[in-house]
Amino acid sequence: MSQDKAIEFKDVSFRTTKVEILRDVNWSINRGAMAVILGPNGCGKTTLLRLITGYLWPSEGSVATLGCELGSVDVHSLRRRLGIVDPSAVALLDANMTALDVVLTGFFGTLTIYFDRPTRTQVEIARKAMHEVGLFEKDNQNFQTLSTGEQRRILLARAMVGRPEMLILDEACAGLDLLSRETLLATVWKMHSARPDMTLLVVTHHIEEVLPTATDVLLMREGKIVGSGSPNELLTNEPVSKAFGCAVEVSRIGERWTWSVTPEIWEGLLSGGKAT
Repeated sequence: MSQDKAIEFKDVSFRTTKVEILRDVNWSINRGAMAVILGPNGCGKTTLLRLITGYLWPSEGSVATLGCELGSVDVHSLRRRLGIVDPSAVALLDANMTALDVVLTGFFGTLTIYFDRPTRTQVEIARKAMHEVGLFEKDNQNFQTLSTGEQRRILLARAMVGRPEMLILDEACAGLDLLSRETLLATVWKMHSARPDMTLLVVTHHIEEVLPTATDVLLMREGKIVGSGSPNELLTNEPVSKAFGCAVEVSRIGERWTWSVTPEIWEGLLSGGKAT
């Protein structure tokens, strides 16, 4: 496995006793890349992410994260080198914590601050992270009373306090309104610009969440790779339509991508056909 690669999949398949979820995945990105895994619900994005973070093991093939091949590395040590923004974690967090408390849990990999005593240095780092995401003044506010967009930025600060070598956004914009989504994406983009050696991996099913400076795109459908390469190569009508199973018009406005479908395809979708 190459030490220059942040992620490296070789001939990877993953199956349960009843179904094959991933088939023959070969994919890699360099350290410092800004990569996007894009595909519809159920295409295998979550499974791919769990393999990257060592929560699942491939049925066949090999997976390496930050130059460490799974099976030959302590996954707990590996995970300390990763920062993950996962909105599903909100429901698991101790409901009594302040926003600052939540950020501080990033040092310990926990969901509560109850059993830990952060150092003065850790508190200073956490406050700086809150300032970086634009929420310094919310430090003493109960986390659960923040808006959804503010909670996501606090989770981003939590992911960043350990100075990760790779930052992973797992559907981080899900459920956000336009302003909250753009604020989060702008904050992530600014953070990556300030840390060019940090690899950024965005997992999403929305093309609007592809950042302007993205370097790599992986398109997936039904556990297989539809295509991998640069955004300019892949974010066009044919490959995106193939990945999402319907005719899509992809356009680029300035430095951002967007897409649309026309009402003409609805008849085919409602009749059970595949409108492509």
